[in-house]
Amino acid sequence: MTNSPLPKPLPDREEHLDERIPPYAWIIGGVSALVGLTALGLSRFAYALLLPLMRDSFSLHSTGAGLLSSANLCGFLVGALVGGAFAARVGTRSVISGGLALGTLGAALTAFGQGATSVAGWQFLVGCGAGAAMIPAQNLPMLWFPAAKRGFASGLATAGVGIGVVLVGIGFPWLLGQEVNGLTGWRLAWLGIGGMLLIAALLAGLLLQEAPQAKAHSGDAGEMMKTWRIWHLCLVYLLFGFSYLSYVAFFGAVLSGQRHWLPGASGRAWALGGILSIPSGLLWGALSDRIGRRQAIGLVFSVQALSYFVLAAWMWDGAVYLSVVLWGVTAWATPALVAALATDYVWARLVHPVMGFVNVVGAIGQISGPIVAGYVIDRSGSFAAAPFIAASGALLGAIGAFTLSEKARNRRKEASSPRGKR
Repeated sequence: MTNSPLPKPLPDREEHLDERIPPYAWIIGGVSALVGLTALGLSRFAYALLLPLMRDSFSLHSTGAGLLSSANLCGFLVGALVGGAFAARVGTRSVISGGLALGTLGAALTAFGQGATSVAGWQFLVGCGAGAAMIPAQNLPMLWFPAAKRGFASGLATAGVGIGVVLVGIGFPWLLGQEVNGLTGWRLAWLGIGGMLLIAALLAGLLLQEAPQAKAHSGDAGEMMKTWRIWHLCLVYLLFGFSYLSYVAFFGAVLSGQRHWLPGASGRAWALGGILSIPSGLLWGALSDRIGRRQAIGLVFSVQALSYFVLAAWMWDGAVYLSVVLWGVTAWATPALVAALATDYVWARLVHPVMGFVNVVGAIGQISGPIVAGYVIDRSGSFAAAPFIAASGALLGAIGAFTLSEKARNRRKEASSPRGKR
């Protein structure tokens, strides 16, 4: 046992007592939103439209197609963990621009890939680059905006994700019907994604700067990640991934298999959710600046639980739109709020590795949610099982969120108390 104190949260006295937003913070926020648009909005959520065509192109079964998607997700996990650690050591600009450049390479190689195995490898690169860029890009605006606006700042990257989802829904259906020099639609789409990633990489390299307080402090991220408050936050984020992907993965199947909706009607309903999702992180982040992160995260989980339950239990067609609206207005709130709360908990330089770790734990929920929901569907014979599973996960998430710790008020007392020592 040693007497060295645990890394302390970001002290109140260092949190921009002047609540005016520095003009440069908006540039940081804009680049962060662009990273969210490209690294997640396009690179990840384009799979909803691209995967069926990629599967047919390589004559894959559903399992093989799932491996392509899993390669991207596994790459994201590796990138999030490694990128968060490197951002604390070499700086966010290098990691973000480098990650986006790696994603560009992976997307271009995917477009010209001739076999499923090689394409899975290139998709792993895309995921690695996206994860390495996304974690520090989401955190950086919160270190530039004043503490009183940190929740709002946390939603800038997720707003970009929502815009990316809408762009996929609007632009990709046309693009997928094109063919240029022997390149079919899904290959053109990956070339387009690569081009957007390259633009984002260049802008990140030119415009991003490290936040002043991130240079002033150091600490041990490993020690911070042993604390209960970080593990509690990880568990809450795991339940978000579990519930959210159980709903998203089977949304179309519920509408077609249980309600007998045609694809066009399902697409219009989903597009509505995508449009509503764009400001969700910003709005809930701003609300958390007023009522607290814990209360805001708990309310988000509660609204999402209602959304999932409505889809599962209410057979009225209007219930689909009600479910989508409730999901859309909260869609990207939890990632933004969890990032803001983690920033409240830790030193500025520790935010990137800590959030990399939180995202890896959260991804366990994203992987397990659809598996559990699919198993229950097979056992029960009802597609309604998926949103019921999602609602159960969200209710557990709400309980976990309402019991989260808010940031400590007396930091000096916390640092010198027996709890703050090992």
